[in-house]
Amino acid sequence: MNQLFPDMPVGVLCPSPKTIIQLTKSELTGLCGVLFGLKSEVKASFHGENKNKGMAVYNNGAQGAAVTISVAGRHLHHFLSPDDRLELGVFTLRRLSDAWKVTPSDTLAILRQNELIRRSQ
Repeated sequence: MNQLFPDMPVGVLCPSPKTIIQLTKSELTGLCGVLFGLKSEVKASFHGENKNKGMAVYNNGAQGAAVTISVAGRHLHHFLSPDDRLELGVFTLRRLSDAWKVTPSDTLAILRQNELIRRSQ
């Protein structure tokens, strides 16, 4: 969070200056889907050593996206502008491309095709 938003204050809502949540490949796929407007939301929970970290990201259409990070019952909320959402989307798309061992353009094409298949069922 802090790397993307260095001006974000650290205080009561932020459990530490840096919160790391390692996503599964499936959760990363969902996150890319939300950031590129293919899905409405993605949630990841029970992460970390104590299984007390989680994340939820919501697609707000043209207005951007909303991110909630939780650690041990404390929540940090942040609204992404369309530009921030795009920047985070590119970053996560590259990570997913690396995991799938395909190009970023192929990754986005696969995500779009998967969503078309899901909607047709």
